[in-house]
Amino acid sequence: MTERDDFIAGLVTETAELNSATYEHLRSYATIGLPLEDIKRNEIAYFALSVTIYSLAQFAKLPDTAQTADESSIEFIRLAITSGWIEGSFGEVIKSFQQAFLVYHNALLAMDEDNVQFGVFLSRRLCGKSNHMIGITLTGFTYAILKGFSEALIDYR
Repeated sequence: MTERDDFIAGLVTETAELNSATYEHLRSYATIGLPLEDIKRNEIAYFALSVTIYSLAQFAKLPDTAQTADESSIEFIRLAITSGWIEGSFGEVIKSFQQAFLVYHNALLAMDEDNVQFGVFLSRRLCGKSNHMIGITLTGFTYAILKGFSEALIDYR
Protein backbone atom coordinates (compact mmCIF):
# COMPACT_ATOMS: atom_id res chain seq x y z
CA MET A 1 0.00 0.00 0.00
CA THR A 2 1.13 3.51 -0.73
CA GLU A 3 1.10 6.35 1.77
CA ARG A 4 -1.97 7.73 -0.01
CA ASP A 5 -3.75 4.36 0.26
CA ASP A 6 -2.94 4.33 3.98
CA PHE A 7 -4.33 7.85 4.34
CA ILE A 8 -7.59 6.89 2.60
CA ALA A 9 -7.86 3.72 4.70
CA GLY A 10 -7.38 5.89 7.79
CA LEU A 11 -10.17 8.23 6.69
CA VAL A 12 -12.48 5.27 6.15
CA THR A 13 -11.63 3.91 9.60
CA GLU A 14 -12.20 7.31 11.23
CA THR A 15 -15.53 7.66 9.42
CA ALA A 16 -16.63 4.19 10.54
CA GLU A 17 -15.66 5.01 14.13
CA LEU A 18 -17.55 8.31 13.96
CA ASN A 19 -20.53 6.45 12.53
CA SER A 20 -20.48 3.97 15.43
CA ALA A 21 -19.91 6.66 18.06
CA THR A 22 -22.83 8.74 16.74
CA TYR A 23 -25.12 5.72 16.82
CA GLU A 24 -24.03 4.81 20.36
CA HIS A 25 -24.53 8.40 21.47
CA LEU A 26 -28.08 8.41 20.13
CA ARG A 27 -28.76 4.92 21.45
CA SER A 28 -28.05 6.19 24.95
CA TYR A 29 -31.23 8.27 24.67
CA ALA A 30 -33.32 5.10 24.56
CA THR A 31 -33.29 5.18 28.36
CA ILE A 32 -35.22 8.45 28.28
CA GLY A 33 -37.66 7.56 25.57
CA LEU A 34 -36.00 7.73 22.14
CA PRO A 35 -37.20 4.59 20.36
CA LEU A 36 -34.29 2.76 18.75
CA GLU A 37 -36.32 2.33 15.57
CA ASP A 38 -36.41 6.13 15.20
CA ILE A 39 -32.63 6.29 14.82
CA LYS A 40 -31.87 6.57 11.11
CA ARG A 41 -28.80 4.49 10.42
CA ASN A 42 -28.39 5.62 6.81
CA GLU A 43 -28.53 9.26 7.91
CA ILE A 44 -25.93 8.65 10.60
CA ALA A 45 -23.61 7.20 7.95
CA TYR A 46 -24.23 10.16 5.64
CA PHE A 47 -23.59 12.57 8.50
CA ALA A 48 -20.36 10.81 9.52
CA LEU A 49 -19.08 10.78 5.95
CA SER A 50 -20.08 14.43 5.46
CA VAL A 51 -18.15 15.45 8.58
CA THR A 52 -15.11 13.56 7.31
CA ILE A 53 -15.23 15.23 3.90
CA TYR A 54 -15.91 18.64 5.44
CA SER A 55 -12.90 18.17 7.73
CA LEU A 56 -10.72 17.07 4.87
CA ALA A 57 -11.62 20.20 2.91
CA GLN A 58 -11.28 22.52 5.93
CA PHE A 59 -8.21 21.17 7.69
CA ALA A 60 -6.05 19.39 5.11
CA LYS A 61 -4.33 21.05 2.20
CA LEU A 62 -3.97 18.24 -0.29
CA PRO A 63 -3.30 18.68 -4.00
CA ASP A 64 -6.09 16.17 -4.71
CA THR A 65 -8.63 16.81 -1.93
CA ALA A 66 -11.65 16.15 -4.16
CA GLN A 67 -10.25 12.86 -5.45
CA THR A 68 -9.28 11.79 -1.92
CA ALA A 69 -12.78 12.64 -0.70
CA ASP A 70 -14.35 10.67 -3.55
CA GLU A 71 -12.17 7.60 -3.01
CA SER A 72 -12.65 7.55 0.76
CA SER A 73 -16.42 8.06 0.31
CA ILE A 74 -16.66 5.14 -2.10
CA GLU A 75 -14.67 2.89 0.23
CA PHE A 76 -16.72 3.88 3.29
CA ILE A 77 -20.00 3.34 1.45
CA ARG A 78 -18.83 -0.09 0.26
CA LEU A 79 -17.90 -0.96 3.84
CA ALA A 80 -21.22 0.33 5.20
CA ILE A 81 -23.23 -1.65 2.65
CA THR A 82 -21.28 -4.91 3.03
CA SER A 83 -21.44 -4.68 6.83
CA GLY A 84 -25.21 -4.19 6.67
CA TRP A 85 -25.09 -0.73 8.23
CA ILE A 86 -26.63 0.97 5.19
CA GLU A 87 -29.46 -0.54 3.21
CA GLY A 88 -29.77 -0.11 -0.53
CA SER A 89 -27.82 -0.73 -3.69
CA PHE A 90 -24.47 0.98 -4.20
CA GLY A 91 -25.96 3.33 -6.81
CA GLU A 92 -28.93 4.23 -4.60
CA VAL A 93 -26.71 4.90 -1.60
CA ILE A 94 -24.30 7.05 -3.61
CA LYS A 95 -27.18 9.14 -4.94
CA SER A 96 -28.72 9.49 -1.47
CA PHE A 97 -25.36 10.44 0.01
CA GLN A 98 -24.72 13.07 -2.64
CA GLN A 99 -28.05 14.71 -1.78
CA ALA A 100 -27.45 14.41 1.97
CA PHE A 101 -23.90 15.75 1.70
CA LEU A 102 -25.11 19.07 0.31
CA VAL A 103 -27.51 19.45 3.22
CA TYR A 104 -24.97 18.46 5.89
CA HIS A 105 -22.21 20.54 4.31
CA ASN A 106 -24.37 23.67 4.37
CA ALA A 107 -25.40 22.95 7.96
CA LEU A 108 -21.76 22.49 9.02
CA LEU A 109 -20.84 25.79 7.36
CA ALA A 110 -23.61 27.56 9.31
CA MET A 111 -23.05 25.73 12.61
CA ASP A 112 -21.17 28.59 14.30
CA GLU A 113 -23.88 31.10 13.37
CA ASP A 114 -26.64 29.20 15.16
CA ASN A 115 -25.48 26.08 16.93
CA VAL A 116 -28.85 25.55 18.62
CA GLN A 117 -30.57 25.40 15.24
CA PHE A 118 -27.79 23.11 14.00
CA GLY A 119 -28.52 20.69 16.84
CA VAL A 120 -32.27 20.75 16.21
CA PHE A 121 -31.56 20.10 12.53
CA LEU A 122 -29.33 17.12 13.40
CA SER A 123 -31.83 15.63 15.83
CA ARG A 124 -34.53 15.87 13.15
CA ARG A 125 -32.31 14.28 10.46
CA LEU A 126 -30.85 11.52 12.64
CA CYS A 127 -33.85 10.75 14.86
CA GLY A 128 -36.83 11.83 12.80
CA LYS A 129 -37.97 14.62 15.12
CA SER A 130 -36.65 17.85 16.58
CA ASN A 131 -35.34 17.52 20.11
CA HIS A 132 -33.43 20.36 21.76
CA MET A 133 -31.72 18.20 24.37
CA ILE A 134 -30.48 15.67 21.83
CA GLY A 135 -29.61 18.52 19.50
CA ILE A 136 -27.47 20.33 22.06
CA THR A 137 -25.46 17.21 22.77
CA LEU A 138 -25.11 16.45 19.05
CA THR A 139 -23.76 19.97 18.50
CA GLY A 140 -21.16 19.50 21.25
CA PHE A 141 -20.36 16.07 19.87
CA THR A 142 -19.86 17.56 16.38
CA TYR A 143 -17.56 20.31 17.69
CA ALA A 144 -15.45 17.67 19.46
CA ILE A 145 -15.26 15.57 16.29
CA LEU A 146 -14.20 18.58 14.21
CA LYS A 147 -11.53 19.48 16.76
CA GLY A 148 -10.23 15.91 16.61
CA PHE A 149 -10.11 15.99 12.83
CA SER A 150 -8.35 19.37 12.82
CA GLU A 151 -5.64 17.96 15.10
CA ALA A 152 -5.36 14.67 13.20
CA LEU A 153 -5.02 16.41 9.85
CA ILE A 154 -2.41 18.91 11.03
CA ASP A 155 0.33 17.02 9.18
CA TYR A 156 -1.57 17.50 5.93
CA ARG A 157 -1.70 21.30 6.01
